[in-house]
Amino acid sequence: MNPKAVIFDWDITLVDSVKAIHGSLKQTFIEFGNPSQAWSIDDVLEWLRKSMRVSFKDLFGDQAKEAADYFYIQYRNNHLKKVNLMPNALETLKFLKGCNVKLFVVSSKKGELVRAEASTLKIQNYFSRIVGSSDAIEDKPAKGSMDFAIEKHNITLQNDVWYVGDCGIDVVCARNSGCYSIIIGKAPALVGETIHKPDKFFSNHKAFQDFIKTKVNTI
Repeated sequence: MNPKAVIFDWDITLVDSVKAIHGSLKQTFIEFGNPSQAWSIDDVLEWLRKSMRVSFKDLFGDQAKEAADYFYIQYRNNHLKKVNLMPNALETLKFLKGCNVKLFVVSSKKGELVRAEASTLKIQNYFSRIVGSSDAIEDKPAKGSMDFAIEKHNITLQNDVWYVGDCGIDVVCARNSGCYSIIIGKAPALVGETIHKPDKFFSNHKAFQDFIKTKVNTI
C-alpha cells in the first residue's frame, strides 16, 4: 500500500549545500571576532541537526541575531552557486511522484532559502509544501512544523506518513509526529551521545528506491 505522504528533510537528505554553509560560517566567525574557530565539514553536519533559529544562540550568545543576519547575507550570496542534489535523489522524487504520493519538505534551514534552492534545482514542483525554520510557530523537530506542512491536504500524521532524513534529529522529528522514520546516510543516527534508531535505514537513495518499490503501488 502506498504511504499517504512522504516528508523529507532537506540538507544531506535531498540536497548537498554543506560547502556553502561551511564558507558562510567561516566568514561569520571571522566577522564576530573568532577567526580561530576552525570547523570541519563534519562539524557543519553536526550543526545542521539543530534549527538555525536556536543554533546561533549556542554559538554567538548575545550577538546571535547580528551573527545570524550576517551569516544569511553571506549564504544568500553563495548558496545557489554551490547547491547540488544528493546522488540519485531526483530519481527518488520522480518515482514517488509517479506513484501519486504527496511529497513535502520540513527542514531546519530557513524556509526562504530552502525554497530558493528548490527553485534553482528545478524540483520545487515535486512538493505540495516546503517548510523551513521560522515558517511555523514551532521549528523541527517539534510536531508543529510537520502539522504546518500538511495542513489543508487531508493527511493525518501517523505511521503511513514517512519522514525521511539523514541524522538522529530526523528520527526525533518523526517520533514526535507519530510518523514512520527513515534514515538515508551514515549510521548510527546520533543526537549528542544518544542513538536514535529509525524504522528503516538505507545507505543511499538507490537502496531507498528498492524499498519504495516494495511498498508503493506503481502506475
